[in-house]
Amino acid sequence: MASTKAESTPIFIALILFVVLSIVLGVTTYMFYKGEEDAITARKEADNEREIAEKETQEVQKKVDELKGLVGAPPDPAGPTVDEIMQEYEQNQDVYGETYKRNKGTELDDPSASTYPLMLKYLIDMNKSLFDQISQKDSQLTEVEQAHVAEKERLKAAHEATRKELGALSDEIKTNNEKFAQARTAFEKKYEKATEDVRKAQDKITEIQDKSRRDMNKVTEKINEVDNQLSATTNALQNARKVDLEAPDGEVIWVNQVDGTVYIDLGYQDGLRRQTSFSVYDHDVANALTAEPKGTLEVVQVKSDMSIAKVTSDIYAKDKLLNPILKGDKIISAVFHRGEPERFAVVGKIDIDGDGRSDLPLLLRLIERNGGVVDAFVDESGNQGGSSKITPRTKYLVMGEKPTDKTKTEILDAYNDMVKLADDNGVRVIPLKDLLDHMGFEGQGRSVGLGRSANPDDFKPKSGDQPFRRRPAG
Repeated sequence: MASTKAESTPIFIALILFVVLSIVLGVTTYMFYKGEEDAITARKEADNEREIAEKETQEVQKKVDELKGLVGAPPDPAGPTVDEIMQEYEQNQDVYGETYKRNKGTELDDPSASTYPLMLKYLIDMNKSLFDQISQKDSQLTEVEQAHVAEKERLKAAHEATRKELGALSDEIKTNNEKFAQARTAFEKKYEKATEDVRKAQDKITEIQDKSRRDMNKVTEKINEVDNQLSATTNALQNARKVDLEAPDGEVIWVNQVDGTVYIDLGYQDGLRRQTSFSVYDHDVANALTAEPKGTLEVVQVKSDMSIAKVTSDIYAKDKLLNPILKGDKIISAVFHRGEPERFAVVGKIDIDGDGRSDLPLLLRLIERNGGVVDAFVDESGNQGGSSKITPRTKYLVMGEKPTDKTKTEILDAYNDMVKLADDNGVRVIPLKDLLDHMGFEGQGRSVGLGRSANPDDFKPKSGDQPFRRRPAG
């Protein structure tokens, strides 16, 4: 029994809980159902109130749209809002209302008193006032126009008079213009001719200036060339012609008074050749330019370091007995210098004996006998010859007889060319007679044999012969 009771207890508890839950669920269901009915009733009432409000709003919007149309706004609900319309009104009030108050001269207590009707009334008043002013101005304008017409008539008459005067002046100006055109045409022709003359003159001046400039450049180049050549020639001459006129070329080392033979200290190694002539001076001579020679010698035999010479003349000695040629006497040659032969050029007709025929071969032999060298010469046919040509080392240009106008052109050209070349190289010009005097040459009639069998009397000078004088070598 107790066991059965114990097993039924949970069932009773579950039944009780079920009953309680059923009651709670029923109550709750009732409460939710009641709340839903109240909510439906309240929503219906709200819908009714909303419909009423929408109708009222539509009526109000309709009136607002009508008012918008009155103030010039579009009656569209989406158009300007009331605030925007009021803002525009305030702007219009500031413009038209203030203007209205300012012109009326009163200050309104109510700022909103300047309504659109008042503004329109002011505008009408202003239009009327302006119309009155315009009417007054029209009257004034009519008066002015009448005065203008009168003035126009006066000016028209004055213009006509002026036109006539201008016509007369125009005719005069036309006549003057025609005269001016004619004068201008003549002037332009003269001007064109003068311009052409000036242009030609300028072209000629330019041509002359260009030619002068070219000529000047050529002259300058030629001057520079000549200066350079002169400088080179001067240097060459200074180097080639360092001959001390005060110093002897050699000296006598022994004398044979019996046969007139003299031994000198010059030979082949010094460049000496046979038949070279020397003047003899005292052993103590200081300057051959101012001293008198004792006599002259002619080399007849040349050895390596000495030579034998024949006394060709001793007429220059003041006293043969008191001042004979002695050992130690000094000898000087016009064309020979120790180790440096004199160089010559020959031009012109060479007539030594005056027979009218050329003696050029004889002169060339005489120069060579005296140790000289012929660099260049022109023969009687105008042909050039010689060992080389005229250079700054050439010392003398021996001048023969100058060609005449009747001489052949080639001879005259050769003569002028050699003279110019000698001048360009600074060669000293010496006449034929002076050269012969320097070498002691006495002509063909005075040619004598040499050797131990020679007669000393053959060397005596002719009457009228002048004493030999030492001339400068450079």
